[in-house]
Amino acid sequence: MPKEYSRSQRVVEQIRRELAELIRLEVKDPRVGFITLTDVEITPDYAHAKIFFTSLKGQEGLDEVQKGLRRASSFLRRELGRRIRIHTLPELHFVYDPSVETGNRISALIDVALESDRHYADEAGGEGEEVGHRVARGELAQAREWDHDAQLDWELLDDPGHRGVRDLVRDLNRAYVARPALWSRDVDPDGFTWLANDADLNVSAFARRGTRVGEGPGPQLVCVANLSPTVHYEHLVGMPLPGRWREVLNTDASHYDGSGVGNLGAVVADGPPADGQPTSARLTLPPLAVVWFEPE
Repeated sequence: MPKEYSRSQRVVEQIRRELAELIRLEVKDPRVGFITLTDVEITPDYAHAKIFFTSLKGQEGLDEVQKGLRRASSFLRRELGRRIRIHTLPELHFVYDPSVETGNRISALIDVALESDRHYADEAGGEGEEVGHRVARGELAQAREWDHDAQLDWELLDDPGHRGVRDLVRDLNRAYVARPALWSRDVDPDGFTWLANDADLNVSAFARRGTRVGEGPGPQLVCVANLSPTVHYEHLVGMPLPGRWREVLNTDASHYDGSGVGNLGAVVADGPPADGQPTSARLTLPPLAVVWFEPE
């Protein structure tokens, strides 16, 4: 199983890379001059391949772009057959990928919310933390029920614990927007995989997979939650890909007023297959916390 997974991933990446170069250098149709290939999905028998793309113009003129791609598909498939060795050359099906536009819309909504927080806090005389050109104010973990006739309890930010919650909510929003693995395939069963559910240790883990513009296959993210008050050291978790995985979020980090227990920024997945995945890593799981990892 791991060998087949690795082979499939290599074929997918090679198809994406070769098609991107062919479209950029060999296809002269101006209708397809502003597209970027974001991901490739191939059927198990290699008979069909979905080629996901996005356009610098968004959905403007999308019909013409798709006509251009359909017209070029025979040429692309023929040239692809000259560049890669594969037992079955797949039929190419080009599919528009709206994930970038979705991410931009989510980011814009967050910007509006942050600006609204800044406006109301300024009117109330509250102090916020400058982040870039905006003021980050959000959930403060206030104890009392929210009151639409009163301002938020800004004085709570004097407490490190409340500041930590505010900063964590801010970082969660930013991390979510920046990682299509968390949202671009919400309605696709292949976008989510359970990795582990250890009831005895109160540990759960899952992987998300998405699509994105840029190099490489669709991004992946592994989320591991330790719902017990005990630190778990050397905890084995199956990982979708071998190599170094960066710890991109740790809810128990010291800057959130947590314990600071973590994985020193990264782990290496070079262990045996586990949890239905081709490799594994040994993690340090902080207590009552969640950690996110993405491949470097």
